[in-house]
Amino acid sequence: MKCSRCQQEKESTWIRRTNTAYVEEPLNWVLECDECFEQTEDFWEMMWRDHGNGY
Repeated sequence: MKCSRCQQEKESTWIRRTNTAYVEEPLNWVLECDECFEQTEDFWEMMWRDHGNGY
């Protein structure tokens, strides 16, 4: 599967985008490899929500 951000053939995951300003995929889903995903706001929001608030 090809990452829709870096266009590399890598192990990629379907990620549901909350902000689709830079992507033209239907239903807010994009295919991203882990390296690209880790550079997105969604990744950091998820990390904060899951680990950063003390719960």
